[in-house]
Amino acid sequence: MRIVAISMLIFLLSFSRSKKDLLSLSAPGNITLGGLFPIHSGVVDLYADFSSEPHSSACVNFNQDAFLWMYGMIFAIEEVNRKETLPGITLGYQIFDTCATKSKAVEATLTFLEDIGNGKAHAGQIGTSPLVIIGDGDSAQTVPVAEILSPNCIPQISYGATSSMLSNNQRFQTFLRTVPSDIHQTQAIAQLIVHYGWNWIAIIASDDEYGKNGVASLQPALEKYGVCIEFTLWITKNTFRKTYKKSVEVVQASTVEVIVAYAIDSDIELLMKELALQKINKTWVATEAWISSHLINIPENADLLEGTVGFDLSSYHLENFNVHLQQYVTNNENNFVQEYWRKVFNCEFGSHIRNTSSGRPHCTIGNVMNNPSLSQLQNSDTGYVFYAYSAVYTVVHAIKDMLNCSVGQGLLHDGQCADISSIKPWQVMKYLKNVDFKVYGHRFKFNENGDPSARYNLKNWQRSSNGEMVIKHVGHYFGDHRSTNNSDVTGNLHFTDTLLWKRNSRKPPVAHCVSSCLPGQKRQYQAFTPYCCYHCVSCRNGYFSNQTDADNCTQCPPDHWSSVDRTQCLRKVDNYLAWNSPTGIVFEIISAFCFCLTILAAAIFIQHHDTPVVKASNFHICMLLLFALACCFLSVYPFFGKPNEWTCIVRQPFFGISFSLALSCVLVKTLQVIVAFQYKNLLSDTLKQLKQLKLVIIVVLTSIEVVLSVIWYFLVSPHPLKNSEISLGIIYLQCFDSPSYYFSTIIAYNYLLGFICSILAYLVRKLPENFNEAKFIMFGVFIYFLVWTSFIPTYIVTFGEARVIVEIFAIVASAFGLLVCIFLQKCYIILLKPDINTVEHIRNSTFSHIVKKKKNVK
Repeated sequence: MRIVAISMLIFLLSFSRSKKDLLSLSAPGNITLGGLFPIHSGVVDLYADFSSEPHSSACVNFNQDAFLWMYGMIFAIEEVNRKETLPGITLGYQIFDTCATKSKAVEATLTFLEDIGNGKAHAGQIGTSPLVIIGDGDSAQTVPVAEILSPNCIPQISYGATSSMLSNNQRFQTFLRTVPSDIHQTQAIAQLIVHYGWNWIAIIASDDEYGKNGVASLQPALEKYGVCIEFTLWITKNTFRKTYKKSVEVVQASTVEVIVAYAIDSDIELLMKELALQKINKTWVATEAWISSHLINIPENADLLEGTVGFDLSSYHLENFNVHLQQYVTNNENNFVQEYWRKVFNCEFGSHIRNTSSGRPHCTIGNVMNNPSLSQLQNSDTGYVFYAYSAVYTVVHAIKDMLNCSVGQGLLHDGQCADISSIKPWQVMKYLKNVDFKVYGHRFKFNENGDPSARYNLKNWQRSSNGEMVIKHVGHYFGDHRSTNNSDVTGNLHFTDTLLWKRNSRKPPVAHCVSSCLPGQKRQYQAFTPYCCYHCVSCRNGYFSNQTDADNCTQCPPDHWSSVDRTQCLRKVDNYLAWNSPTGIVFEIISAFCFCLTILAAAIFIQHHDTPVVKASNFHICMLLLFALACCFLSVYPFFGKPNEWTCIVRQPFFGISFSLALSCVLVKTLQVIVAFQYKNLLSDTLKQLKQLKLVIIVVLTSIEVVLSVIWYFLVSPHPLKNSEISLGIIYLQCFDSPSYYFSTIIAYNYLLGFICSILAYLVRKLPENFNEAKFIMFGVFIYFLVWTSFIPTYIVTFGEARVIVEIFAIVASAFGLLVCIFLQKCYIILLKPDINTVEHIRNSTFSHIVKKKKNVK
């Protein structure tokens, strides 16, 4: 349907148009190449009321860059003809000015195809249909041209259309280009932005195929690297005059410092001038469409565009190009040359000067050579000039391959060769796709989409010492031409020189929505805000980040904790009661001292076992009690040092059983005192029977504690534990003994034994003054109660080393209290009061106590 529609359009237009409406340039040849160049950058909008025959819009705004591109094609054709590169064949050209508008480009394309419709197909005649079309320079004009040429099987080679949409080989089957696809340039721009850490930018783009497809490729590439776009502003030269105020306001109100201008020079020319007047201070990222444009690089834009960085197509110096260009512009008087002189030198050139009233001076051959503006021609082979030149040589190499074809080895069906006297465009297309050649060292070989390899120069707008703006080559980018879509595009960006920014600063601008999050912080995102506009929050305890703009904080290992600034993890301090710690040494000495006192008391009792005091105290029970107290003092040592399997199993049962044995002995001693002095008590007979079973009582009461300890061991399975959840920066090395009520049962049982001892001791508190053992037992048990009552809440609220110290203190203090209260008085009498350590003295004291008690009863 599209082919039919285009054919009908050509047929209808062939009756209503005239070639005089198009600005053109031509030269004869056996083979004609068509050319499309935007020599002008716009048209005058003419309103047609159809009261008379409409005419094509007039072109305005001469584009000297496009004029040079055009001459790149002409220079190549003349060079081929001069060197006779194609024996027996001369090349001609027919070039039309598309005026950077689609309508003009379509109009020129239909003009090319008219000769086919009229049946003119004789080679060597001027006006015959071109074999290949070279152009256009802009994607916006190239796309409709390709849509017309492709159904008609006319090859098209663009020297400047970079839109990735043109890589669609299904839609544009006869389209090739000597410039790389924008898919590579967008990747290069993304890498440049990422290199400088910019993540908050804006985009200004042409509202055409070039801008739309460029932005469509650029946005995913930027999003891949986490770059946010504040706004995308679409502009065209045709609508900018109506909307320029709004466009300028958008740029002024933006918070971005970097703007990517993905547009052709003619579209942003007016915008740049207006922004320069408003003294907008932004950094610009340019594309190849305007980085070297003379429309943009004007003195008025110097302050605005200083520091601009962007990519340009790799340029090569064409031998003798500048010399031939000077001869061409001084020896020809066509319309394009005349406008070139008006634009560049502001003067009139040619014989028609007598008839002009422009007021410009007359440029003669003599004074032109001395004109300072002539120096502009010395570096005129830049931009698309080389690629227009290479497009011609692409056709030349295809024709050479056709000339050198051997029957049976051709590229056509069954190895056939084309008839060189009547070459068909579709035959040339087959050979164009298979060319592989180099021009000035630059290799041209097309991939399946008709795209060549990608190489860009990185350029930077810098202010020279005299204040003028110069464009400096500061790096390059190489892309893989095998890439066919966004997902597999690869390339490398390299810097070869220092970039200068605003006011010749070497420091690149900062382009962030917010300040970067510092190490020790992470980014926190909020709903309905751009990805790059986040809040910085400090990492939680136990987490850290050691880089800027971290998305998440990393959790420290279990044995580490985060530093105060949350930038690193520090090794946690092991908390336990070390053998060599000051506190540990103190308690080791105290426990050893108490143990020695216990051994001393035992030695005294053994040495004086036949004295009345020792006999009255029940020597065997006292020795068993001293043994239990000695074990209590020794039971603290498993609490020192790092916990291990053995110490965790032993420490609690050891001290619990030791105290049960000690308290059982104290209980039996209390029963012994009751039987000895409370003989009228109703329970005396029962107590006397219990006295005979004293060893059994001790064994039974102690066995209960042993059973509880065994149950505790099997139910709890105590083992070493590293507890790092209690406090920051500390690992508590402790024994796992939860649930706590098992341990509480062991403590409670000893507490119960002590309580019974205190009750019984209170009942017999009034004994002879010289032998009031029950009173001292009561004091000892009271100390035990006081210590362990204080121990319980203190033990609950402490951890690690402090908890161990509390338990050791409770063990030592309570055992020492029993030792002193029960044995100090006896040892004192044995050693220092031997005169009262006699049977007669004890008997008299006991008799006096009985008599006194009877008197009190009366």
